[in-house]
Amino acid sequence: MIRNRFILLATIMLATALATSCKKDDGDGGETEYFFDNEYWNSCTDTIVTGPADDITYFSAKMKGRITFKETIVAGLGNKETHGVLISESVQDSTMVFGAEEVEAVVCKSQAKLYTVEATGLKMGTRYYYRAYAHNTKLNKYHYGRVFYFTTLMGKAETLEAQDVTPYSADVYGSSSIDIRDERFDGEVGIVYTTRNTDRPSIEVDKIAVGHMVADDSTRFVVELDTLTEQTKYTYMAYLRIGTEYYYGGVRSFSTSKFEISTASVVDLGLSSGTLWASMNVGASSVTDAGTYFAWGDPTGEVFEVDNTDLYFTANVYDLSSDKDMATQNVGVGYRTPSVEQMKELLNSCEWHWTTYNGVNGYVVRGVNGQTIFLPTGGELAPTTSGDRNLVGVGISGNYWTGSRTLFSKAYHLTFDRESHAVGERGPWFGFNVRAVVSQ
Repeated sequence: MIRNRFILLATIMLATALATSCKKDDGDGGETEYFFDNEYWNSCTDTIVTGPADDITYFSAKMKGRITFKETIVAGLGNKETHGVLISESVQDSTMVFGAEEVEAVVCKSQAKLYTVEATGLKMGTRYYYRAYAHNTKLNKYHYGRVFYFTTLMGKAETLEAQDVTPYSADVYGSSSIDIRDERFDGEVGIVYTTRNTDRPSIEVDKIAVGHMVADDSTRFVVELDTLTEQTKYTYMAYLRIGTEYYYGGVRSFSTSKFEISTASVVDLGLSSGTLWASMNVGASSVTDAGTYFAWGDPTGEVFEVDNTDLYFTANVYDLSSDKDMATQNVGVGYRTPSVEQMKELLNSCEWHWTTYNGVNGYVVRGVNGQTIFLPTGGELAPTTSGDRNLVGVGISGNYWTGSRTLFSKAYHLTFDRESHAVGERGPWFGFNVRAVVSQ
């Protein structure tokens, strides 16, 4: 019976409030409805008054209340009160309690007790009904204000245009109605993208890349995609995840362009050392041809003797006058096999992008000035127990000698596959490719 009377009372008070209320809506949620003016707020006719809701966010809101007591009933009510706000998604079920601070009750003609309560942990884009309350702890008696409502903000994502599109990369932008740097934000923003022929990517099927906010901008975020394929159309859309719920922007697309690989005899990659790199391997007929396989220190490409260290280490290959330099002896004077320092400069100063160029796997190496060379996956001639050499790893890995030897009967070489590229050490009897350099 008491609950039914509360429901009826709440409904009556809500109807009264709606009939005489002020309403505001910023167009993106945050709607409130309440009866509030100076006369109402400053009146001395109610023991507890519900005030407006403001500072409404996606997950929280602040609500005001005021406790007053007529001088004639103070003694009967007692002088200790708890107060706060009851809030719920249903006008008939106010179960969430915020506040409940014990305060001194005050006499109306003296001063009213004003308070603000912040409700947190709310759901986004949801209407909440609320009312102020006071509890007389001496008599265990409750007093309620009128019932009003507010609506939390709704999260939105917007898909923005991709920028800086290259054959292998793109910066894809989106915007979020929520600042992901807010400590209350429980989720992420990003881009879902696909090469499938579809009108709309799927978060369950296609690739996801998490974004990060653009500096000095609380709404835009960017995803840097750098493993794309040339001449390919990508369909994408921005997303905002709140908890387990996803909100999507519109669908956009961009297409990568074709790699432009230089076929000049040597290519200036803009390196600080001034080193120029040949566009093709030694002995190759095109930029995708692996060319000749050399044992280190044998410019003929014919000797692969495991135990013949005198053959390999009688001279330093990295020497323009060396008769053992594979590049000098096969390309011409002025060309040489790169030193390990030059190979590391190529690794560290350039952008490396795995791709398939004219049907051959390998890396497009983009210099600091935008010029490119292509390093094909020629594999290696590996020794066998029978003394033969097997060509392995073609299309999977690449191995290129440097002209620099180690202290332990090995030589430095470039080794790479789809997942990595680095300088390593191997015995000189392995058959690797060579890419010549010219020093300015």
